[in-house]
Amino acid sequence: MVNELQCHQDVKNFLKNELTREKSSATYLFHGNDTGQLLQIALAFAKGLNCPEIPHDFCNQCSICKRIESHSYPDLQILDGEKGIKISQIREIIEKSAVTSYEGRKKVFILENFNRVSKEVSNALLKTIEEPPADNFFILLSPTLNLLPTIKSRSVIIKIPLQTPEDLGVTGEVYDFFRGNSRDIKDYKEGNYNLDDPLSYDGIGRCIEEYIKSGKSIEHKIDIYRGLRDFSYNRKWLSPLDRLLFVDALCKGIQKERELIFEILSYLAYMEKDSEQLKKILEGKNALRLPLNMRYILLGIFL
Repeated sequence: MVNELQCHQDVKNFLKNELTREKSSATYLFHGNDTGQLLQIALAFAKGLNCPEIPHDFCNQCSICKRIESHSYPDLQILDGEKGIKISQIREIIEKSAVTSYEGRKKVFILENFNRVSKEVSNALLKTIEEPPADNFFILLSPTLNLLPTIKSRSVIIKIPLQTPEDLGVTGEVYDFFRGNSRDIKDYKEGNYNLDDPLSYDGIGRCIEEYIKSGKSIEHKIDIYRGLRDFSYNRKWLSPLDRLLFVDALCKGIQKERELIFEILSYLAYMEKDSEQLKKILEGKNALRLPLNMRYILLGIFL
């Protein structure tokens, strides 16, 4: 039920108001730093649009609610833009929005990490989200509002504030380690991992390789974070050679997983206290979106 969601009261009020209006179609933009929470709220909204048991709300017990939660509901489609949503996928969504739903209710299309999609993809979606066909709802998820103005102007925008350590049932130290990311904290609590064991930054390349091989498990993500924290703490005392080796380790570990470098730089930016270094990291993140050599950009940040 909406009232039982772990999120800010303003968000709950927004969801309840939107469900009460019984719109025939709409496009929403949910933005906030916790991508895991964005998806959970989008799924809750999808349940509220389709649950047959409680008007303008959801029960979390019926077949539809359970299938939406498990991503197996036929009228729900989720696209993750972490590696880029393709133009062919957008065209497929547009085609699906024009036909009758499988179960005669609302069709919901959730597009994660929408800030990472290309301009071509955004433009392809524009006409459809401007006037969505009846019984079609588009929910765009993004950590920022750095999107095309035309996308924002066609969307109902709601900011999703981060949950507090108390909301997530962890200490401030654990919350800070994961930057308040509810999905990572949930996985951490289920595995009961130790965050205090020291791990040197010079093993960061191996940690990244193991993280990718493991299917991006929380255990190896924790190792990456521990290595990054060690580098951040020691950076000012490192020689140019040590920094060069750190950059080479990052590049070797990441290889074709270019999007992973954005998360690594985001984590380093979160910890950075020096304003000049923070500026270099943020400028480097922007440069990485261009077809430029990743190693040269990283050398510019850390040397």
